[in-house]
Amino acid sequence: MRKHYSDILKTQFYHRIIETRATLGFTQEQMAEALAMSARSYMYLDYGKHSCSALTLSLYLIYYCPDVDAFLQELK
Repeated sequence: MRKHYSDILKTQFYHRIIETRATLGFTQEQMAEALAMSARSYMYLDYGKHSCSALTLSLYLIYYCPDVDAFLQELK
């Protein structure tokens, strides 16, 4: 069951992070810096290879998510 939720978060975050980066006009490096992570780690998120950490998710929700409630609803 945990893997199922992890996969949902990975997929939802992947789509949101790409959309957010495009909206902000950030490069991968700029987005990585904004989320306090290495460019390589961000690249793996941006390509959908890895899921986000709790810290990355928190920073995204606090600073860059336009509608936190909608994002959380998508995870249900």
